Amino acid sequence: IRTVVLDAGHGGVDPGAIGVGGVREKDVTLKLAKALQPMLESRGFRVVQTRNDDRKIGLEERTAIAEAARGDLFVSLHANAAPRRSVRGVETYYLDHNHERHSLTVAARENGIDPAQVNPLQRTLAQLRVSEVSLYSRRLAETVQEQIVHGMPRRFRPVQDLGAKKGPFYVLYLSSMPAVLVETGFLTNRTEAKLLRNDTYLSSLAEQIAEGLDRFRAADSAVAQ
Repeated sequence: IRTVVLDAGHGGVDPGAIGVGGVREKDVTLKLAKALQPMLESRGFRVVQTRNDDRKIGLEERTAIAEAARGDLFVSLHANAAPRRSVRGVETYYLDHNHERHSLTVAARENGIDPAQVNPLQRTLAQLRVSEVSLYSRRLAETVQEQIVHGMPRRFRPVQDLGAKKGPFYVLYLSSMPAVLVETGFLTNRTEAKLLRNDTYLSSLAEQIAEGLDRFRAADSAVAQ
């Protein structure tokens, strides 16, 4: 595991969630991705950003960048929103390998055909591959989530733990590498919106994500040996 693809969610004409005080998801995710890159590089990772400025990039283009870079891990960064302003917390998503749509997408991409043309054998082979990647994605999500919840500095605790969860996010469907989507907090919650505007908090959050990826790599290396 060497190359990490960081995907700062939204951008350009797509602001993502807009929270308390007008804070925009696209700005939070870009700041976080930029803070995270040097922390990963100092740990020996190669980092590729799907965007490094305020511009809109399609979901398929994001994963195309990841595939072209021969990424080993894909980490999509987001900030949450909810109708109730009391809702808060951090959650990390991974793809459920039982989602049939992803199996079809992988099979079609591998064979250069439309998903409707995928035959039963191709579908089975794709399911096997997706199952393997999904297992690593789940482990990655659990490791990152645990590190954020328990590793943040005391002044930023407690972190509301919403867990590592299965999620049908399109950007996860398209990736052929272990992939997670980190929802870093709720912009609609006054406390978390304030934190996500704070550069010190974002730096601490980036540090924990970097540490989580490092722990995942170390565990993977131990298993390989």
